[in-house]
Amino acid sequence: MKLSRIKDLTKDAAVYGFGSVAVKVVGFLLIPVYTHYLSPADYGVLALITMYSSLVATVIGLGQHQAVFRYYFKYDEGDPRRRGVIRTFLALAAAMAVPCGLAALAARPLSRSLLDDAALAPLLAMGVGITYLDLVEKVPLVLIRAQRLAVRFATYTLIRTTTTICFVLFFVVAIHKKAEGVLSGQLLSGVLFTALLYVWMMRGVTPRYDREIGKQMLAFGLPLLPGLLLYFVFQNASRWFLQRYQGADAVGLFALAVQFGSILLLMNTAIQTAWPMFLYGAEKDEGVKGVYARALTYYLVVAGYVATGIVVFVPEVYRFMVEARFHPSMPVIPYTLLAVVLLGLHQFGGVGINLKEKTSWYVLVTGSSAATAVVLNFALVPRYSIMGAALATVFAYAVQAGMSLMISHRLYPVRYEVRRILTLAAVFCGVAWLTRVVPWPNLAAALAGKAVLLAAGIPLLLWLLRFQTEDEWRRVVQLLRRRRAATA
Repeated sequence: MKLSRIKDLTKDAAVYGFGSVAVKVVGFLLIPVYTHYLSPADYGVLALITMYSSLVATVIGLGQHQAVFRYYFKYDEGDPRRRGVIRTFLALAAAMAVPCGLAALAARPLSRSLLDDAALAPLLAMGVGITYLDLVEKVPLVLIRAQRLAVRFATYTLIRTTTTICFVLFFVVAIHKKAEGVLSGQLLSGVLFTALLYVWMMRGVTPRYDREIGKQMLAFGLPLLPGLLLYFVFQNASRWFLQRYQGADAVGLFALAVQFGSILLLMNTAIQTAWPMFLYGAEKDEGVKGVYARALTYYLVVAGYVATGIVVFVPEVYRFMVEARFHPSMPVIPYTLLAVVLLGLHQFGGVGINLKEKTSWYVLVTGSSAATAVVLNFALVPRYSIMGAALATVFAYAVQAGMSLMISHRLYPVRYEVRRILTLAAVFCGVAWLTRVVPWPNLAAALAGKAVLLAAGIPLLLWLLRFQTEDEWRRVVQLLRRRRAATA
């Protein structure tokens, strides 16, 4: 099996993820600041504004962010149609200003009907503006990613997000604007960096709609739209039901738990950023199905390790970093992390749907997930609040992952390493459970014991259960020998 493609995927994902991970570390360290200056209700309002703004982005995006990758790589390097794909995408992005403007103008009636408070109209209008800037920003970012300028992408992401955090801190801490301050900082950063990005990357590239290319891109992207809308439903059903039955405070508590899950989501985002180049670029390679299967296993190794580490140390993190009024959100965190792992399983599992260009199947996948989310949230949220929302979310993501794997296997059979995946699940869950039931005598013992279990216990258990293949073991031995020879 040729694993050079996986090395490329790992390298690209690492570089793409570096900026985001560094920024997330900074944002994570700011949790004490946010939980001090923002109430659970403020967190809830921000989560709801983000939710409804993302609906605008889903509708006007028409699935073109996904289509541009497919058709950029469909044409050979040097083919003028590659540039035509970018120019057509740019023309479509420019046209998105009209529906976004209309949504901003209708912010007052929308906030009255969606948020039950017309006074939140300015916040909703800012959210729509942030959404539009995010969509427009994707045009040069797509070009950077498609040309595999990963270092440039990571550098830009790091600088942009760090600046955004500084703006938000100024509005929230210095002038006490709370939820409005968070959105103001994001909007200001969006205006500044979108303008800079266009000057930097898009000189000489003007929007021009190519009818033939546009027809192909719309034919690819439009079937995704119903699935994307259904995805919005199942991804946000928990917030809607929490708002309806439990209020903004419950939405805020759930949002903070999801923020811990977003630490792992950053890795998913980095991989998803590199994934189209890997998926479509390796399509014609010999033995590529085995490479796709191995890529999923390696993703679960890393994702499982990160998720287990967060679960293991989250009691200590909450003890020192989170205000007491947010502590009821802590039991929800393992479920939000599991949902993110299942999302990654879905992303890797959709190989056949994407390669065979059968994207209309995503309507069935996401429709089933959305129905699961709505039914379970309706049944569980009124009685169990944020824990009910967490359980509903996990089951919805499980349905999504299972169906995408099943359908893709029928279209393009890939033999995934089921035994190894089940071994990973058993080891990670077992270690997480063990750290919770052990009666640690004090904080120092808890930190030391948990660190040992993560650093040594998990690898030892995987070795005893013969998780590694002979080829992997041979590679590890060769690497150790080379390092020993280099230091001798």
